[in-house]
Amino acid sequence: MNPTAEQLLTAALALPNDDRLELAEALIVSVQPGDRPPFDESWREVIRRRSAELREGKVVPVPWSEVKELSVRRKVDEGIRELDAGQGIDHEEAKKRLSRWLD
Repeated sequence: MNPTAEQLLTAALALPNDDRLELAEALIVSVQPGDRPPFDESWREVIRRRSAELREGKVVPVPWSEVKELSVRRKVDEGIRELDAGQGIDHEEAKKRLSRWLD
């Protein structure tokens, strides 16, 4: 990532959640081909079906905070499996790579 993009990311991460979500959506839309809608018909059908299932009580919504927590747990478990298999990087290398995000 170039320095300008890193500065933008740092500034974006400091925004309130709603603003970050709006920015993320705008960025995703900006890379969609102009001759195609953001979702093709197959995705629209999935959205319709899932929305109907939710309205009809066939599925139980999961709060975003729980989804994020589960995602982090899965990534940690995956990292542990990689380390157990002799893959991955040591702690110092991890700190070095993450320093630009943590400073």
